[in-house]
Amino acid sequence: MIAQVDGPGPRGISIRLGSHVGLIDTGSGRVMLAFQSDEQREHMLNEHTKVKGETTLDRTPIDEGRREIRDAGFSRKESRQTFGVTDVALPLLGPSGQVIAALTCLYMRRIDEYITPSVDEVTALLQNAASSLSMTHD
Repeated sequence: MIAQVDGPGPRGISIRLGSHVGLIDTGSGRVMLAFQSDEQREHMLNEHTKVKGETTLDRTPIDEGRREIRDAGFSRKESRQTFGVTDVALPLLGPSGQVIAALTCLYMRRIDEYITPSVDEVTALLQNAASSLSMTHD
């Protein structure tokens, strides 16, 4: 984790700056793997050191999920670490089209009358932000 911004509301969930997060069981890790070249992905998986609590490496769901993420352009799944949280993660692409970072939101749905964006609206906002931050040019 290299940077974070707190949400505007009174509540939130965050990961501490400087934390090492899982490659296999986080939205950011899945996005980082999905948008690499085959060679770089293999290197990342071979060099990966499991962090405390991270699920065991299973290549089949990683390979299947990679294709799904690339087709969608983002990852949006229930957290594999915390109940009630949806991980929304998008790639920030460098000039070569490979991922250099991930833009991630840990989304929690409010159940009271406080009005917040839906997970679809949050995803669209993150897509706009990721597009403007990426270095690729169409």
